[in-house]
Amino acid sequence: MSADSPEPKGRKAVVMLTLRKLKEMVESPKKGEKKPSCKSLREGKCPVVAQKIIKNEVGIVTITVYKNGYVVYQAQNRVTVFPIEDISGYRYSSVAGNGYGCDLTESYFEEAEWYLRFVLRGEDRLSINLDSCNQKRCISLSSAKSQAVRQER
Repeated sequence: MSADSPEPKGRKAVVMLTLRKLKEMVESPKKGEKKPSCKSLREGKCPVVAQKIIKNEVGIVTITVYKNGYVVYQAQNRVTVFPIEDISGYRYSSVAGNGYGCDLTESYFEEAEWYLRFVLRGEDRLSINLDSCNQKRCISLSSAKSQAVRQER
């Protein structure tokens, strides 16, 4: 080793895993392939490439990336599975506008820590899934009244 880059004493050098590097480590899911379930990924033989566990006062979020290119995002008891390819084309713009806040393009996330983009996508998917479940359970007041009237007869 040269004097310019001495070996750390008693500590391991920490190298950040970027999203770009992670994408190079996984396979692309085959087109037309059925998306695996969370259970099949966890119980299957596909190796885990990266995992991040985030603990806070609300609970635990776990992000697991598999070699086959799928991600399992779990927040408390809610889980979603998506391919890594699902995270492309992202742009975040501050709602404040007028020069306040910032714009984050996909290229920002490519060089950031790998799990940051997955948190955004995972939360988006969980929110969409929850909304669709709530819409299926939504009953109009008039429909509920007519059902009650039928049951009384």
